[in-house]
Amino acid sequence: MKKIILLGIIIIKTTLGISQAYDFFDENGNVKSKYLDEDGLLQEDYIAYTKQYTSLDSAMLEPNMVFSLVLVNKDFSEFPNEIFRFPNLQVLTLSNNNISELPENISELHDIRFLSLNNNKLQTIPSGIGELANLKLLNLEANQIEALPAEIGKLKKLNNLLLGGNKISSLPAEICNLKFLMNISALNNQINEIPEDIGKMEVLQQIDFSHNNLTDLPASLAELEYIQILNISHNQFSQFPETLLKMTKLSYVDISHNIISEIPNKIHKMKQLQMLNISGNLLAELPDNLAKLTMLVQLLMSDNQFTEFPKNILNAITIRRLDISRNGFGELPPDINKLSYLQNIDISNNNIEALPENFYELKNMNTILFSNNKISELSSKIENMTLLRKVDLSNNKFSALPAEFSNLAKLVYLDLSNNDFTAIDVEFNKFESLEELNLEGNKLASMPESIAQCENLVKLFIGQTDISDEQINALKSQLKNLEIKK
Repeated sequence: MKKIILLGIIIIKTTLGISQAYDFFDENGNVKSKYLDEDGLLQEDYIAYTKQYTSLDSAMLEPNMVFSLVLVNKDFSEFPNEIFRFPNLQVLTLSNNNISELPENISELHDIRFLSLNNNKLQTIPSGIGELANLKLLNLEANQIEALPAEIGKLKKLNNLLLGGNKISSLPAEICNLKFLMNISALNNQINEIPEDIGKMEVLQQIDFSHNNLTDLPASLAELEYIQILNISHNQFSQFPETLLKMTKLSYVDISHNIISEIPNKIHKMKQLQMLNISGNLLAELPDNLAKLTMLVQLLMSDNQFTEFPKNILNAITIRRLDISRNGFGELPPDINKLSYLQNIDISNNNIEALPENFYELKNMNTILFSNNKISELSSKIENMTLLRKVDLSNNKFSALPAEFSNLAKLVYLDLSNNDFTAIDVEFNKFESLEELNLEGNKLASMPESIAQCENLVKLFIGQTDISDEQINALKSQLKNLEIKK
């Protein structure tokens, strides 16, 4: 049991803002056994109910009562020695300081469960880090670390390891000994390869190695039984990794912004896949077996080389979000209504001049992003899309909208900027939920009068129009919470 100086009840605020009192201590000043875990530490669930100290001065007044110490933005250039005077410390946050070195005797902080050292100037990590036997989270993001010590593999209880934004070129093989690691994030480094034995991390669920120099994946990745999320975007993959096709438990894969020119037909083996991001590659077509991914709901494929809309997508009827922006195709297929579950579509930055009539049968749609095309009109059937909340028609050739557009009562966001409107004959008063409206870059001389009845409107953009200051001031007087940007 842990000795303390002061007795009594600790009253703190939880993250929900609710105060809860706990009498953790017995009459001798020890933490009651019912609050201790098998290692003799205050149970993790109760840490949130202890006082969070945010200065060394206040903590030093009652050092034995300090379980959680958060010293953010304190301009420390060295690791404060006072920290070693808090024998019960379990949560230590030293984020956003200027600490360049950790002491080797950091191993003395044997009760630490959560250690955050992100946004400092660390270049090395001492081997003593491996002695923190109770550590569950280690955050080393946004430092200048070039390598990790082999002793990192001794952190048997570690669940989360955050290494993003450093200068790491390789990871020690011993890191694969972290059998309880659930999440590893090493984005924005210089890593050339993932350790071959990563498959030994038996409970690993999330991996983020985006923004590195990877060209292949180790075969042992396919041995991970619980893996769900893999982000390997912004690397140097020239082929879709064979290992991926064997990772049948994955639900989220981001392999965007590589140099892949082909997706293998065997992709249907990834039968649990729900989100696939293949944007920013060199793709010009998709495999037919993509449609066999019966759980796929998000397909992101912007910034590729599709000169035609890939029609085999139409057989992937489970898709709810489709991003095929920034390609080079000029039309949507007439039977796009086959994607009957589609809720969100982004076809911006293409060469589309018109929408097929069947497009308006997609009645589950809540977001349409059509900016930077050559579209000049919408059908009156747009009113069938009664669930629409976000519409972006910017940078097209619209000069009018159908009267039925006014029936889209659920609209929250509407962008009509950089078109050819001289007037907008829309009943804005029907848009009871509208919060943001962009009319910039049109030939408007007057404000649509019904805008004044959009009581929830908070942002209005009218730059590069001829709307007068008098009209602006009149609208501001009617809608007190409105911010107008000209």
